[in-house]
Amino acid sequence: MASDSNSDAPKSNGNWDSYWSGAGGAAAFSADGADHPALVGFWKEIFEMAGRDKPAPRIIDLASGNGAVIAHALDVFAEGAANITSVDLSEQAVTRIRERFPGVTGVVADAAQVPLESDSYDVVTSQFGIEYAGAQAVDEALRLLAPGGYFAALLHHTGSAIHRDCVAGLDAVRRLQDADFFPLAIDFFSAGFDALGGGDREPYDAAATRFNPAVKGVEAIFNDHGQDVAGGAIAQLYRDVSRMHQRIAQYDRDEVLRWLQQMSEQLTSYSGRMASMVAAAVEPGEFEKICDKIQQAGLETGQGGPLHAPDEAAPLAWALVVRS
Repeated sequence: MASDSNSDAPKSNGNWDSYWSGAGGAAAFSADGADHPALVGFWKEIFEMAGRDKPAPRIIDLASGNGAVIAHALDVFAEGAANITSVDLSEQAVTRIRERFPGVTGVVADAAQVPLESDSYDVVTSQFGIEYAGAQAVDEALRLLAPGGYFAALLHHTGSAIHRDCVAGLDAVRRLQDADFFPLAIDFFSAGFDALGGGDREPYDAAATRFNPAVKGVEAIFNDHGQDVAGGAIAQLYRDVSRMHQRIAQYDRDEVLRWLQQMSEQLTSYSGRMASMVAAAVEPGEFEKICDKIQQAGLETGQGGPLHAPDEAAPLAWALVVRS
């Protein structure tokens, strides 16, 4: 895990607020693998195990993101049967979780500094979250854990299928940015609408010439990474731009230019998120340090190692389960 850099760097939630504020839209970029059946099965087992000990456990999910773990908890516990708290550094993420799960308590806080009482929760969880906050976030999770409770976490694994997807997605969007795809597309469509309105066609032809290498750059991205890279969003962008160009007379100028600007902003947000995900991925040596930290706290890891999906060679994540 890039814990040395993460622990010293200022905690910034700008990219995450931007990402989660747009995460409900069809154009939002996503590549976290949160709904993989192996991950769903992991959480089902955790919550069913906790429910056998306490029918109405106190649950806290750290760095909740889009609330995937909370959704899994509510698949096991009926609405109101568990006391669930969500913690995330992004105010937008917490707002979305409150809207999605009205019975959940939302707290905007760093996972490494949670303003809640020690020993307060029967189940402390995190999926692809606490590794961003640095090594101190594990200490914080253990502090919140009540005697007899469970701490369960899934962490990004360097070299995992999800990690490789993130690396590919980051490369793809950075290449799109380096090619100035959106500024050139905006110039191209602006000149196209001008020509459509009776203006000189020469600026449109010149803008098309400038834009063409960026379009070829997108095709090169597909050759290298396939059209599913970045959750298929770049392929959808490519198709949408092509369709709008072919039918430009059917579109409103301001709406097209506004859409391109919004997509550019989403791309910047996604790029920041993918960079964070790649940097936060945990290497084997760092995972051993996390397990050592837990043992030094007098606790034992009931599960600590790579989580694999059936018939998949590469791990999906690091899985960690601790009983206090």
